[in-house]
Amino acid sequence: FDDALNPELAVNSDGRAVLCWQERVGAVNRIVYRRFNIDASPASTVLPLSSLRVITGTSPSVAIDSLGKIAMVWVHSNETSGNDIVGNLFEHDDSTGVANGDTLVYGWTGNVRINESESGQQDSPSVAMDHKGSALVVWRDLRPDSLGIFCRAFSERGTPLGSFRLGGLNPDGIAMLGAPV
Repeated sequence: FDDALNPELAVNSDGRAVLCWQERVGAVNRIVYRRFNIDASPASTVLPLSSLRVITGTSPSVAIDSLGKIAMVWVHSNETSGNDIVGNLFEHDDSTGVANGDTLVYGWTGNVRINESESGQQDSPSVAMDHKGSALVVWRDLRPDSLGIFCRAFSERGTPLGSFRLGGLNPDGIAMLGAPV
């Protein structure tokens, strides 16, 4: 683990835990994770987010719901337009020992962009889930015309529910960004 950076840990109400981090392999930063049982014994080996794709990125964040569904978000360097916040929402298949994120069970699997802007720099992502699996993702947007903290909500199936920016123009500091896409 000499090249492991930015560890993030999430524990659900049953005591199941998932740890994710950024791992440098050669010139690539990849996002990996490991699941743990209630007694802190490993429930999996170190796994990449997907067996079918190499998912690269930095600054991961993780959440786990009461049934063990996992949400991870991270910063992905976009070669043409800056950094994006991307995510993966999946269940872990205990019979095979790997994530089933490639089955497209949910609305966002693999390298799915969470931020709605197609340009600029986004960083510092964080994700939280409720007991049913609905998720809220927050991040910092560094574009001069949109500087601020952005949030996007998702249903337990990964369907976007809406988004908003903290520090907007209304008195409570929240600017709604429109209907879900």
